[in-house]
Amino acid sequence: MRGQERGEHRFEAWSARGLPTRVVVGAGLDDAAPTVREDSAHGPDGARHFRKTRWREVGAERVERRYAVGRFEEVVLRLPSANMFPLTASRACAADNECK
Repeated sequence: MRGQERGEHRFEAWSARGLPTRVVVGAGLDDAAPTVREDSAHGPDGARHFRKTRWREVGAERVERRYAVGRFEEVVLRLPSANMFPLTASRACAADNECK
């Protein structure tokens, strides 16, 4: 997760199973324009299958989505200059716990 700016706080939301579902660096969990927001979804086995990270950098918002299933991971990065054509990278991981 990206660093905190001065004067900001870190807030976390957890599922009933004790897994993180949202982490926010900003004014609160429902901050409309936080410095960083990370949302996660986990499968029945507790492994994270989806992570969406949004952050501000040089006055623009960046969005990264990670999808992981077993030993496969795909990352989609959307930059302000590439709104029409996001950058995508896929990889097969050597072990199930490597794709995190």
